[in-house]
Order: sequence, then C-alpha cells, then structure tokens
Amino acid sequence: MSVLLVDLFDNCYNEHMNILRPATENDLLLLYEWANDATTRRMSFHSERIDPDTHAMWFRRKLSDNDCYFYILEHDGTPAGTGRLDREPHSGDVLKENGQEDLSSSGFSISYSIAPAFRGKGLGEVLLSLLFEEAEKSVPEAGVLIGEVKKENEASIRCFEKAGFTLEDSRPDSLIFCRRI
Repeated sequence: MSVLLVDLFDNCYNEHMNILRPATENDLLLLYEWANDATTRRMSFHSERIDPDTHAMWFRRKLSDNDCYFYILEHDGTPAGTGRLDREPHSGDVLKENGQEDLSSSGFSISYSIAPAFRGKGLGEVLLSLLFEEAEKSVPEAGVLIGEVKKENEASIRCFEKAGFTLEDSRPDSLIFCRRI
C-alpha cells in the first residue's frame, strides 16, 4: 500500500498536509476510541457501543484481510480520520437488482470516519477523494466504490457529493453513493 499526499488550504489560507497511510496495529486503541464516540455511534448502522475485545478481534481481522485496504488520514502529522475499502464481490449485482446499470461484478464498499476533534474542517471530502485515488492506483479492477449513508447523516452525504460520488439508490433508511474507477 502506498501513501498519498494532498495539499489543502483551510479558511485562514494556512497550508496543511494530509497524508493517507496504511493502518497498523499501533492504531488499535485510537480507532476504538473514535468508534465509540457518541456521534459516530449515532451515525453508524450498528449504533450500540463496541466492547474492547470485539473491536480488537475485528481490527486485527481487517488488518490481515487481503480484500481490505485500511487507512489512517493524518492531518499535519496527527491522526484525523480512518477509511476502509472492502471488496464486495456482488456489489454490481445488488445495484442491478435495484434498477441500476451493472457497474461491476466486483466493487469496494467505503467506510470512513473523521475523528471528533477534526469534524467540520472539510476532511471528510479529502479522505474520500484520497481513498478514490488509492483505489485507482491499487485496485483499478474494482470498477466502482460504493458508500452507504444514513439519510440523517447530512455531513457525510455532502462529503460524498463533493468527492465526486453520485447518488445511485435510495433505501428506506439510507442512500447509496457510487463512483466509478
């Protein structure tokens, strides 16, 4: 896995460096804390609190999964968010069943979260864009990246739209955004 860099200017026109790096075992505790943040839990499809042992098993399984690309967004050298690309072997079939074109027989789902201290700074869009760039380089055969967002998560909806994803489907509680590689 590679590291992606992007320069970004904030509202005060101060230059910031954003780096997307692979997640490591050293990130386990930090991601556990972020995952149990009240807003994160409320915007997740599984909103119950996560216990430490369950998180540790899940985290280690994801790190060793060849069909998962797991990253940390660093903003000026500080971890500011996390993003994953998980291979979904039948993602194209799911979209086709919902009346959409057959995008791919295999795509990747996107999961991401911005650390509580970094929310509202435009880093969601940055993270999604960097994940797309990484997919283009590392797994161009993926065909499509798919993000599912709760309808009430207005911030995440805006991030997907600004990062070039298009709304492909609406379900009772969620929206499906896609971006073709």
